[in-house]
Amino acid sequence: MEQKERGDITFNGARLRYKEERHGDHMIINEHFAMLISGKTHRDFLSDGTVYQYHNHVVVFVTAGSADVIVNMEETTWHQGDIVMMSSYTMLEPKGVSDDFDMIAICVEEDVPVNENFVLHTTKTEWQEMVQMSEMLWTIAGHKPFRKEVVSAFAAAIINNIHHIASERVSSEAEKPSNDERIFRRFREQVEKNADHERSVSFYAKQLCLSPNYLTTVVSKYSGDTVTKWINRTVILRAKVLLKTTGLMTSEIARQLKFSDHATFSKFFKRETGFTPREFRSMD
Repeated sequence: MEQKERGDITFNGARLRYKEERHGDHMIINEHFAMLISGKTHRDFLSDGTVYQYHNHVVVFVTAGSADVIVNMEETTWHQGDIVMMSSYTMLEPKGVSDDFDMIAICVEEDVPVNENFVLHTTKTEWQEMVQMSEMLWTIAGHKPFRKEVVSAFAAAIINNIHHIASERVSSEAEKPSNDERIFRRFREQVEKNADHERSVSFYAKQLCLSPNYLTTVVSKYSGDTVTKWINRTVILRAKVLLKTTGLMTSEIARQLKFSDHATFSKFFKRETGFTPREFRSMD
């Protein structure tokens, strides 16, 4: 796990630096916690064409508009009234954010339990209750000095309540996933965990106790893509994050992603994106 420098909180792909605790009309941020509540500041954290990797847990309340996004390789759309849960090290790629999009976002440390990514489509009553809780969190987080234990406990209560609503919804509405669907979910988890250093189909098949052919069949069935395509797309997303949010040299990024050398990484990146790593890094 990356060590966060004091003075940073990784609320988005690029570390958001600060010199002291920041309290404003729309943002609170310190070394333990960050929260946005409406306003134009959300554009810094959900901008079209940018790849983000959240190093902390994030909860998003979509208060207006909509956004088409890719979360850990899965395409989805967020609508007004949705609550989005994203665990630490989630990769997010916005593909289209409406002009009227707005949100409340809460960023918490890893000791607050967020174990999976999902979108909760709330009822009117659920939405009102959860927004009221978020507004109360905003008030508590604004106290000086910052009450870390109280804020963490209240943020955990919000997250637990979201999980409770979601679990009730699943038990009452959803059918049990098929064996192949469970395999596909486990495959995605393994790719997110290991793509930095393992890129062979046989490795993932072995992790799931399957033959490479059967794993290929299941992944194609549920995604329309090959196992290799899933792995490569994950590696590219991580490479983009490193290129845009760190000062690492391309050779260092290649080494971190376990490529044999700088040239091999550059060739791979060019083939998958149409740009060299240097060209991508220089793009706005």
